[in-house]
Amino acid sequence: MSASPTIDGARWTPLVRVQGRSMQPTLAHGQLLLTRPTLRRVKVGDIVVLTAGRHARHVKRIAAGPGDVVELEAGRLFFNQQAQDGRPRSAGARVETWRVPRGHFFVVGDNPLQSDDSRVWQEPFVAQSRIIAVALPNLLRRRGRPPPRAG
Repeated sequence: MSASPTIDGARWTPLVRVQGRSMQPTLAHGQLLLTRPTLRRVKVGDIVVLTAGRHARHVKRIAAGPGDVVELEAGRLFFNQQAQDGRPRSAGARVETWRVPRGHFFVVGDNPLQSDDSRVWQEPFVAQSRIIAVALPNLLRRRGRPPPRAG
């Protein structure tokens, strides 16, 4: 039997328990996620497990990938000129702009009021090497809910 992949001292495990409310309504606090190691590419819309230090892990959604332009305007996110929430821009609002570097991703929680993520981190980009698992999409359903739409 081969050992599980390790990244930054964190070992990939097939089951990950969601901690906190940053991914609501998609994922509930305490919910178990079945994951696969990131042996293949990850893409925008994937829910991933990433390392944050030696043993800390976060569950977040990939919102933008290498080369994408991310704008934060009055607390709202835009990816490549498209509003995450579909609403028009706010006239006169302060805008902070980033271009995601090669080999990195911009990650967010599905519940922006409860999420500690790329929007507020001192270093907003997550290196692909820190992403240790991808949630299996057919197992993201919560009782009575359809799977989330990526995008």
